Amino acid sequence: MILIKCKKILLSLLMISILIPAGNIGSIYAESSVKTHAYEGLDAMFVLDVSYSMNETDKDRIAEEVIHMFMDMSSGPKTRLGFVAYNDQITSSVPLMDISSSGARNNLRSRVDGLKRSGYTDLGLGLRRGASLLEQSQTDKRKPFMILLSDGETDLRGSSSRTPADSSKDVDKVIEMAQKANYPIYTVGLNRDGTVNPAELERIAQETGGSSFITGSADDLPEIFNRIFADQIQSVLVSVAAVTATGAMQEVTVDIPNSSMADANIIMLSDHAVSEAQLYYQSSNVSFIRSDKYALMKIIRPVKGQFKLKFKGHSGDLVKINLLGNYNVSAVAHMATKQPVKGKSITFEASLYDQAVDPKPIQDLNVYKGLEAELIVTPSDGKTEHIPLTNTGSGFTGKYTFPKSDLYTWGLRIDGPDFYREITPVEVDITNQAPVATGESMVLSKDDSNTEVDLSNYFKDANNDPLTYALEEDGGERKLGDAVIEGNILRWSSLHTGSSSIKVTATDSEGASVTVDIQLKIHSLREKILLYTGLGLLAAGGIFALYWFVLKPKPVFRGRLEGYFLATANGEDIPVTNWPLTSLDRRKVSLSELFDRMDIGVKVPESGRIWLEAGKKETLLVRHDTNCTVVRGRTPVKPRHTEALEYNEKLYITFEDGVTEIEIRYKAIKPSTNIYVGQKKDPQQAMA
Repeated sequence: MILIKCKKILLSLLMISILIPAGNIGSIYAESSVKTHAYEGLDAMFVLDVSYSMNETDKDRIAEEVIHMFMDMSSGPKTRLGFVAYNDQITSSVPLMDISSSGARNNLRSRVDGLKRSGYTDLGLGLRRGASLLEQSQTDKRKPFMILLSDGETDLRGSSSRTPADSSKDVDKVIEMAQKANYPIYTVGLNRDGTVNPAELERIAQETGGSSFITGSADDLPEIFNRIFADQIQSVLVSVAAVTATGAMQEVTVDIPNSSMADANIIMLSDHAVSEAQLYYQSSNVSFIRSDKYALMKIIRPVKGQFKLKFKGHSGDLVKINLLGNYNVSAVAHMATKQPVKGKSITFEASLYDQAVDPKPIQDLNVYKGLEAELIVTPSDGKTEHIPLTNTGSGFTGKYTFPKSDLYTWGLRIDGPDFYREITPVEVDITNQAPVATGESMVLSKDDSNTEVDLSNYFKDANNDPLTYALEEDGGERKLGDAVIEGNILRWSSLHTGSSSIKVTATDSEGASVTVDIQLKIHSLREKILLYTGLGLLAAGGIFALYWFVLKPKPVFRGRLEGYFLATANGEDIPVTNWPLTSLDRRKVSLSELFDRMDIGVKVPESGRIWLEAGKKETLLVRHDTNCTVVRGRTPVKPRHTEALEYNEKLYITFEDGVTEIEIRYKAIKPSTNIYVGQKKDPQQAMA
């Protein structure tokens, strides 16, 4: 009875490997476009020992029942299955075949059920045929693996054509083939009578990347196959309930945690298969499969929720109900930098992608609930580090710093209550960068008897390595003082003023170094004072010049002009003309412009080259570039010279025609007048 239960569980575990589509195998990429191989499906090859001793070791034929469940649990064309049955010869074999159709499954089921157990054992012969069948159908788009189940070592007492050495050579050849094709061989030894060779089974598994399991009872097969299939399909069998059957309809609740499963499989295992099962789920995508040893219900694309499962089992049987979710998701991870640098923190991110149609981030964020992820980093010495990542609710993130230059591999594992994903490790070459000089000059004071300089200000290391320093003997530092290095401090004594250089070598923790000449200048306190004083005077002069030429208010026009034409070329009499200068919004005006403002009909072109400009202290600056006779009072104003006209002074101009003559008087504006003077007045005073 116990063997029957084990057989059922084993079958359910085996089905797991078929359930997981190739797309479920984790993929990885980095910013450098590194991505793992994507598989379309699994190729499972079973190598079964059918020697006579198996009649006692596996009385309930659990090994064959595992293959039955594997087929029942497979979904679509994702998985291919083949098997080899051997004793001291090959008794039956089936190459890899698509088991998506019921006809193919029934045909394969009949072949398995018809296996006879007799004869002795030739381990190498069975493995060689299994490897040959895998090789015949090998493609890079599929992921192959082999499972060997045996209850004893090679025993060729009934054979006259082969020797144990022949069998051993075949085993070595199969190991070589598996290594070349990169597929694992899992070995399961049923050691009922102590005839199993555990060392040989361990060697086969270890050298091909598989695992080896030795057990004294077939009762252990379910747990063993669970571990094997978990390694291949990255899913977890979740216990729903364990109920003692009453012979009547009983009810349990099945919790579907999210809506991202490709299919959900409810497995019912007991000594006698349940006779009836009903799932209260409104969908036509539910199927029921029943065998002599197990029953299962498959739901295609289930939705999140809690659903009632009713079943009728054989009275007294313990019915174990498990849920196996097949997630059509892959894990994707990347480093958030194209050029990782030793010693600097690097962000790693990961997320799950839906492979149903086109790879895209999953939309159902309920999948992330309960998930944990860790970054797995391994340097060349093999000392692996596991770094937990933070679950953000829509992905995972974390930081890692590569501590030294080395060839690392990094991967990632995501674990959840009902599935997990492992991302195949990829290599990243972390190199060391030598320190560099900052280019800073060293300026010291002679007046400090002992000076300490922190050399870390003169060197930088991109990897954040601690640096050691050494003086190079070139004599330069001896010219200006004595120097010694203690740690990262350069100590100076007996300094002399002057300029020179000092040669220093900085070396990081991995031996990379840089040697530079640091420019050195030593001055005294007196030089400092003179320098700072000169800089202060220069700054003050600059401020004064800024004020004087830029910020200081410029003079504006004040007063008014009275113009008396003493003579004109046409003999016309022109009355006295007044020009209020305060109405001008400029600092400079030509005499021609003043004539135009008053609409004076006198035409003297050279008046455009006689300028009046506002001067300091309300003076009026006069300048011309003509052949006119210009006189201030009694002082002639030469061409291209400037004279200042003060209030009540007169300016006489005889124009180039020698006839037209004008007298201009510069007058102040009396406070009592209403002439605009360009200043704001208080509104109340204006009203007064």
